[in-house]
Amino acid sequence: MELKDLTRALRRRWRRVAALLVVAIAIGVAALFLLPRQYESTVRLYVEPSQNAAGATTSSAETQAASYQALASTDVLVRQVIDSLELDVSPRAFLSATSTTVEPGTAVIRMSVRDRSPENARKVAQTYADTFVRYLALVTGGDAITAAALSDPDAETDSAPAQVVQPADEPGPPVSPSTSSIIALSILIGLALGAASVFFTELRGRRLQDLDDLDRFDDRVTVLGVVPTDPRAATAQADPRTSDAWRRVAASLQHMPVRDGVASIVMTGAGDLSSAVVVAQLGQATAEAGRSTVLVDADLRSGRLTSLLHHSGPGLAEALSDPEPGPAPSVELTPGLVLLPAGALSPDAGGLTASPRLSTLLRDAMRDHGLGIISTAPVADFADATLLARGAGLFVIVVELGRTRVSDLRSAVDSALAVGVTEPAVLVVRALADQPGPRAETTAPDEAPDTNTDVETVTVTVTDTDADTDADADPATDTAPVVEEAPEPPRRSRAKARRKA
Repeated sequence: MELKDLTRALRRRWRRVAALLVVAIAIGVAALFLLPRQYESTVRLYVEPSQNAAGATTSSAETQAASYQALASTDVLVRQVIDSLELDVSPRAFLSATSTTVEPGTAVIRMSVRDRSPENARKVAQTYADTFVRYLALVTGGDAITAAALSDPDAETDSAPAQVVQPADEPGPPVSPSTSSIIALSILIGLALGAASVFFTELRGRRLQDLDDLDRFDDRVTVLGVVPTDPRAATAQADPRTSDAWRRVAASLQHMPVRDGVASIVMTGAGDLSSAVVVAQLGQATAEAGRSTVLVDADLRSGRLTSLLHHSGPGLAEALSDPEPGPAPSVELTPGLVLLPAGALSPDAGGLTASPRLSTLLRDAMRDHGLGIISTAPVADFADATLLARGAGLFVIVVELGRTRVSDLRSAVDSALAVGVTEPAVLVVRALADQPGPRAETTAPDEAPDTNTDVETVTVTVTDTDADTDADADPATDTAPVVEEAPEPPRRSRAKARRKA
């Protein structure tokens, strides 16, 4: 996913980001009330420079302060402070609640202690500092460092190299938890969670929004066209506003590949999208263009195409189940348009579709027609489409803008490529309710429409292979599609349009 895709997704799902942000801030505010408050008391000690017997300075006070700072965490010193105050903590826990630093550019050691009680913080800080001064006096004086010497309040400390210059102060407001830090952290966590949620949601369920989303498939698929229709309609009757778009798609199929003397198209839907409505409307368009067309309902599980065309009776299922080979029953819908119905729904639809007899039946049924269009179950659910793709001249995946997931299209393309389809085609449909206008324009291979205009586009793709062209094709229809001139020169789009010789 590119940055612009994520930005667009964040704009669409800003409410989710805002909700997670509010939740994170609410948790942060709750933490401010639930976390224990910590108070801090500080003692300052001044370190005098060392001198020899002649009174000469042997090291700077700053250097001495840094050396003494390291002694503040010695085990004997810490244990003496714990014992004298009868604290129920370990030396490690005690040190985690204290800090000893040298103030930059000075000979002042700063010793701080944190505690839940401001009184205890002050008491422990003062005791810690007094014991430390006695400890330094013993160290520099060469005397034995004993618990009794360290705990003696009357011990001589005038010779100590450090003296308390600021006793433990009265703790002020709690230093922990920090309100500003927790709120800032809550905001960052909320925004991060919101962005991550949107990212993974889009990655898992991102839907095709426009033709630009097909750019990632440019090296793998050909965009056959964009047509306004409703693939979930309960009838196959085409809307008059879409006739022009369908005629242009039908014209782009005039020079499609022919295999074994048959020009056939296998059409399937990406995800759970059915191809039945699209097959029916495309068949009507090719028949009206003068090309004899046979529609095949190879979805023996649902028979959606057969239902759309209001037909009942025997069909492919009966022909395949009959032990005696024979032609598949067919019915003429209109002049030049024939239907091979699915027949009775079979519990063994997968086995019938995989039967070698199906390919023979379809080839025989389509041989006397200029074009055969085969409707199959969604490729994401069943392998019917890929089984029939081996003998078809064109494999078309139907996608719907705003509904089809990118992952579903990718899965469909991968399935087609896995069975040897060299370049699957994609037919893009857009719901009529989303249509800004009824017209559809055709684009030449070297130009594409501006997707920002309110004119629907059909990208014509003509693909040819080494297979022979149907010799019986109608010369009147065996011509290249006409390219209509737009009132203004369209800007180049990234939608793919190819013409292969």
